[in-house]
Amino acid sequence: MSHERPEIENWLSERGYPPEAIAKIMERLDRFDDKVTRESLFDAISTGEVDMHALIKEALAE
Repeated sequence: MSHERPEIENWLSERGYPPEAIAKIMERLDRFDDKVTRESLFDAISTGEVDMHALIKEALAE
């Protein structure tokens, strides 16, 4: 999964990173972002901020 982040790609390019290095950095950033997002979701579920049962019910009703 590749997230669109042209500002980060431009920032890396301006600092002299070649396209191959930028691609590897962006892939690693995607993995980090996915991990943080997943952890935040589970934190939100545990605090009651997100009602997972309601979310599932809504998704399956579509």
